[in-house]
Amino acid sequence: MVDEQHAERKRNDDFRKLMPPSNINFNELVKEHGYVKARQHLQREATKHTQSEINAAEIAANTSKQPQRLKESLRLAKTYGSTRSEDIVERILKVNPKYFPDFTQSIDTASIEKLLSTSSKVENIAKSVSSSVVTEGSQTHASLGDDSLLRDTVLLNSLRQEDGEISSANQDTDSLPPSFGDTLFLQLAHVQRISCARNNLTSLLSYKLPMLSTYHLRNVREMNLSLNKIQSLPNDFGLLAALERLNLSNNMLSALPASVSSLKKLKILNLAHNSLSTVQDEVMLMDSLEQLNLSHNLLASFPYALVRLQKLAALNLSFNSCIHLAVMPPLLKPRDMWIDYLDKSIGQMVFMNVFTREKMKKIEFYDGAGVAQARDLHVFQPESHPKAYLRRKMWLSICQTYEWEPVQDSATGSTYFVNNVSGESSWTMPAALDSLGLLTSLTELTMTNNSIKEFPPSFGRLLGLKKLVFRSNKLASLPADVGLLKALAHLDLASNELRLLPVELCECSSLVELCLNDNSLLRLPEQLGSLP
Repeated sequence: MVDEQHAERKRNDDFRKLMPPSNINFNELVKEHGYVKARQHLQREATKHTQSEINAAEIAANTSKQPQRLKESLRLAKTYGSTRSEDIVERILKVNPKYFPDFTQSIDTASIEKLLSTSSKVENIAKSVSSSVVTEGSQTHASLGDDSLLRDTVLLNSLRQEDGEISSANQDTDSLPPSFGDTLFLQLAHVQRISCARNNLTSLLSYKLPMLSTYHLRNVREMNLSLNKIQSLPNDFGLLAALERLNLSNNMLSALPASVSSLKKLKILNLAHNSLSTVQDEVMLMDSLEQLNLSHNLLASFPYALVRLQKLAALNLSFNSCIHLAVMPPLLKPRDMWIDYLDKSIGQMVFMNVFTREKMKKIEFYDGAGVAQARDLHVFQPESHPKAYLRRKMWLSICQTYEWEPVQDSATGSTYFVNNVSGESSWTMPAALDSLGLLTSLTELTMTNNSIKEFPPSFGRLLGLKKLVFRSNKLASLPADVGLLKALAHLDLASNELRLLPVELCECSSLVELCLNDNSLLRLPEQLGSLP
């Protein structure tokens, strides 16, 4: 009897210690499941109850501290280097009390929190301030004093613009204006356009504005950074996902960051007058690109990434070093020589060499012994042996060697093509390099001042072409397929080496302007005069 009473008291003590969240009959649980399982169940319920109380306390603490965090965030977003202690939202509200009667009292954290929660009102702050400045003029400026918002001329100009533009052109500055430190306006999508042309910018971001990042510019739609000294773009430049127009002409860019593939809304891109010798494959993922200017760069061939732009309508490759229109395909990487493979003998995933079937746990430890002994990879393979031809082609691509390679004849200056897989050569452009015809949406193609001697066979597939400018090249002939370009209206072939024109040119029924000066033409087709 004493033992039963002792056991009952122990159960009650356990019940009180665990403090269940609801009215749980511990004794019934003991009778039904036994003491051990009943205590485990009670423990689980008590743990859930305790965790829910902790979560509720954390939420309450975060809610109580939210106004202070907002206040601190706005304080840190003030203009860099300014002596003013108030943030930009407080200044706007204080100097314009009649436009915001709900905030005529002193600005506390609660009022700022309320303001930020009303997005529509915040988005209209700048326009209200702009209208007050325009209507009241100098009287408003005098009433605000020296510590007013109007002392920041760059920001003032942006507020006066209906389309939300910040302009800081011709300021001879090496960084973005200090107003960009007030990232609040950038984050609220007020600023839609940024123009900082004709300055000395060496990069988009600067140590002088440590609070500014590309994330703060994510709502900008148009950006003009032309005529600067920018050498590179931030690696996370792709965060500017809303960008539709970008002008980076007359800078010192030699490459683009891989993140440009995220600029899905970009329609117009100007990269003229830079130092680009190649165009990264990531550009082909810019699905909305319609106009691209790559003139005055260092391109030696037609970039492969461009033929994959399905919406590209206008392309300018003038003043480059192109000697042909062959499109070199992308090459493989050393990692492409390995595939993931389940080695059943050890029950682990390993890497297997596609050429020699060698297996490695770590690719970096591979010494190349198997590939060195694979003789078929190192000798010419004819196309009549497709398997051996494909193996050598893949191996050469991994070694950064093209299947077909254009070579300029030193005697005539013409371009012929050498097959590095089979050792053959051809004066006709192979199909593997003839990809220009994939640009079916192209309406304007400008390639003045290059060294191109002929058009590729796929040239006749550019059926939407309306304007073709190939002035100052070395064209010796025009293909008969030009007659297929029924939409062609403007054709400029001045300053070339043309001697004859194909009769098929007269089939271009939309042709209204033809420029052929400074050539060596012997005669013109008689049917040319019958064009409307």
